[in-house]
Amino acid sequence: MKYIPFVLLIGLAGCAADPISTHKTDNQNVSVDLLFEHDGCTVYRFYDDGRYHYYAKCPNASASTTTQQQSGKTTVPEEIPTP
Repeated sequence: MKYIPFVLLIGLAGCAADPISTHKTDNQNVSVDLLFEHDGCTVYRFYDDGRYHYYAKCPNASASTTTQQQSGKTTVPEEIPTP
């Protein structure tokens, strides 16, 4: 849970960042961008269902992806746990 603010910050700055590298996935319509690495965490971004999702992979931490969900006239962060 302590990584949630870190991942939310990525959502604010990540859209403007050029990726270090881009990799193909099993789904030919989805590619994964490696954005940066910091303190052992690797941060990725992928575009799916009309919006960007951000994923931080950190040692000894549970993983989740974060995206912005539309709520009326505003957007709110949505965290989706991953296995």
